[in-house]
Amino acid sequence: MEKEIIIGSNNELLEFIKQEDITIEEALEVVSKFLNVICIDLKIKKELIESTEYYINKFCQNHLAEKPLFLSPV
Repeated sequence: MEKEIIIGSNNELLEFIKQEDITIEEALEVVSKFLNVICIDLKIKKELIESTEYYINKFCQNHLAEKPLFLSPV
């Protein structure tokens, strides 16, 4: 049985993926579901965190209607 994770904001998302006990696989799954993106070429957690922070800062601040479909290393 999978554990339910409730994330209500971009800050909560970043806090979650930065936890040491969260694997890259778990973080990728949560980021892709929360941001509604496809994560490509993100092999280490540091890259995922940096890319997620960039995506949030660039595309999630002003409620932009158009956002990239993919999240990749910055």
